[in-house]
Amino acid sequence: AVLSPLGLPAPSRDRLRSAWLGARRQYLLGVRQLTRILSAFEREGVPVIPLRGPALAELLYRDPALRPFTDLDLLVQEGNLPRALSLLSGLGYRHMEVGLPLSLELNWRHAASFVPEAPEEIPIDLHWGMVDYPGLAPAAAITHQDLWDRAVRVEGPHGLRWEFCPEDLLISLALHWAVHHALSGLIWQLDLALLIARHGRA
Repeated sequence: AVLSPLGLPAPSRDRLRSAWLGARRQYLLGVRQLTRILSAFEREGVPVIPLRGPALAELLYRDPALRPFTDLDLLVQEGNLPRALSLLSGLGYRHMEVGLPLSLELNWRHAASFVPEAPEEIPIDLHWGMVDYPGLAPAAAITHQDLWDRAVRVEGPHGLRWEFCPEDLLISLALHWAVHHALSGLIWQLDLALLIARHGRA
């Protein structure tokens, strides 16, 4: 077999390259979509923190395309929820009802999903709490105002945005991995390891 400069057979190299190109395209489309949403929220004065997705990829990964994502997660303050819902509607997103109407999710959950009109865009998960227990009970009490008080404004490649302080980001990623993924999945462990390594050297 013909080997690539990396020591891989040519067919394996080609498959890896094809997968990377697909991931890079997804990342660039996600960045464009996220930037548009964050800009709209910024114009209306509604603070929003992007959770995971392209923002986390840019923070932790040397090549952001190596961090896959299938939706965009956004956190808003519960008091700003009506304005956030109005903004998403104005941007062309509609609630994705999967057996639960939005009114029920607003009362019993801390997150809801929205799908875009544009076919090339991906769904939005809008959060107003850190942890969600779908269909069981309201999320556990967490003092969310403290999270917002500790949030920081950062200048990224796509403009100003809010993000968690490192300690709260660590807690957020660990809770998401434990509650929503039952402590399974290497990608969530890698996120945590990269975050710890990044700040462990500080």
